[in-house]
Amino acid sequence: MKHFFLLLIISSVAGYSQNSDKQFDKDELIRQDSLFWVAFNRCDVDEMMTFFTDDMEFYHDNGGFTKGLRKFEEETRAGMCKDPANWSLRRVEIKESTEIYEINQYGAIISGEHLFYINETDKDEYLDGYGKYQNIWKYDDGEWKMSRILSYDHKAPPEKYKAE
Repeated sequence: MKHFFLLLIISSVAGYSQNSDKQFDKDELIRQDSLFWVAFNRCDVDEMMTFFTDDMEFYHDNGGFTKGLRKFEEETRAGMCKDPANWSLRRVEIKESTEIYEINQYGAIISGEHLFYINETDKDEYLDGYGKYQNIWKYDDGEWKMSRILSYDHKAPPEKYKAE
């Protein structure tokens, strides 16, 4: 029994030191996050899906809960990206609201606020909504991927953004 506990302690310390040797690369995380939103704004579903873990979970205050990459992709293709030539959504980050927090031995959380603009055939783009988000990014095998997405507090955009 003593040997079991000693082995457990040694393996825990070894595992911790291996993970703590990884440098948290905030700039690379920001770059990956930006690339995701470029794909989102183009409604490039194939590219968007490369930014998620297979076991991803999406929590949306209006749309509900979606579990798994395959289901999320189906819902994205049937919903938001059903006809991007005639209707599309453009997301704009409110940069001063963005915060990043490291999760030791896992990844990071990116949270903040964003605005949504609608593009429709024969109409000028218009500001349609505001929301908050918290995305949990997992760092695994040298890659950043989103594993949990929380999108909430959707409402009309605050007055201060309507004039922009």
